[in-house]
Amino acid sequence: MYEANVARVLEKTIAAFMKHEFSLNDAVYRMAAKIGVAVFPDDGTDADALFNNAEAALKKAKASRDRYLFYAQKMTETVALSLGIEIVCEERWKEKNSCFTTNLR
Repeated sequence: MYEANVARVLEKTIAAFMKHEFSLNDAVYRMAAKIGVAVFPDDGTDADALFNNAEAALKKAKASRDRYLFYAQKMTETVALSLGIEIVCEERWKEKNSCFTTNLR
C-alpha cells in the first residue's frame, strides 16, 4: 500500500517536471528524471543502507525504460555480480599487462 502512494507522488512530480519546458539559446528543453526508491525499514534500517539500495534501484532504472524503480534484493545481487566481473577483468588485464612489460625487458 505504501509503495502505491509513493508511486502516485512520483508520477505527479515527474509529470509536473515534464510539462515545463525551458529555453536556452533558442532551443527548447524538457526535464527528465530517473529515480531509485528505497523504503524504510523494509529496504534498510540506516541511512547508508537506504542510500545504497536506492542507488541500486536508480542504476537499474537508468538501464531500463522505467522512470522510477523500487529497490528489490535482486538488484543488489546483480550489482555485486557486475562489480565482481569488473574486478576480475581488471585483475586479468593487470596480469597480462604485467607479463607484457616483463617480456619487453
